[in-house]
Amino acid sequence: MTQTVTVIPGDGIGPEVTEATLKILKAAGADFEYDMQLAGMSALESVKSPLPEATVESILRNGLCLKGPLTTPIGSGFRSINVALRKEFGLYANVRPVRTIVPGGRYDDIDLHYVGRQELEDDPFRTVSRGYLVFDILVEKRLGKARVFLNGKNLLDAHQTRWSPLLRPDRSPQGKWTTDVWAPLEGRVFSGGVHLFL
Repeated sequence: MTQTVTVIPGDGIGPEVTEATLKILKAAGADFEYDMQLAGMSALESVKSPLPEATVESILRNGLCLKGPLTTPIGSGFRSINVALRKEFGLYANVRPVRTIVPGGRYDDIDLHYVGRQELEDDPFRTVSRGYLVFDILVEKRLGKARVFLNGKNLLDAHQTRWSPLLRPDRSPQGKWTTDVWAPLEGRVFSGGVHLFL
């Protein structure tokens, strides 16, 4: 079944980068249809809004969005479109996955990703989140008709409350007592089990 993707080409080099990305997806055989939408300076010039409601509705409808770089003019009176999108959809992570590309190496099947810094709004403790690494590992062992596994998540113990309080000192203008979530709220998590092959 074909998936429809909201595409925001963006500003500056955004349209060129987005076009190249769409060509790569086509060459890879991705079964996508594209719903082209505006945001940023191009939207401000065309429809007088840096984040048109039609763009937000398209993302909600499709559940998937490819976005090029967006410009936020300094001193122009509107907030970062990237921050607006993050807040609109409750996003907090700028994830950069790391994968093993050489098979048979020393560190196969390890999940490691870096979550970059994000601009924060209405946070009394900081204006920019902290970047952090998340490291997960799955160990499996086959024993006859069973497979035993141990799964470790967030082994580096990255969680937001290590760096910033979650509770605000006073209620925000929006009535919230907590800051926005920008990192995991739990520490290390371990799980395990047995798969039986009958």
